Amino acid sequence: MKEFIAIVVTVIATNRITEQVYEKMNFHYNWFEDRFSLKSLLMDLGIYFIIGVPIYLIVEMLIDRGRSLFNNKRIE
Repeated sequence: MKEFIAIVVTVIATNRITEQVYEKMNFHYNWFEDRFSLKSLLMDLGIYFIIGVPIYLIVEMLIDRGRSLFNNKRIE
């Protein structure tokens, strides 16, 4: 379950950040309307990798910390 939550949060956050990056770059490309471009594919994969991996690691760390705090404060 932890991995699923981390992946969902990562995809949503990465998508929001890449939209902002593309706006600042004035890069408008639509996968469904424009022709295939290797440059665009590599740029998408690179941006998702550079942004997504750190977000995933941070979210996973926060989930682990939250779980450990919750387990330590449990009333028995």
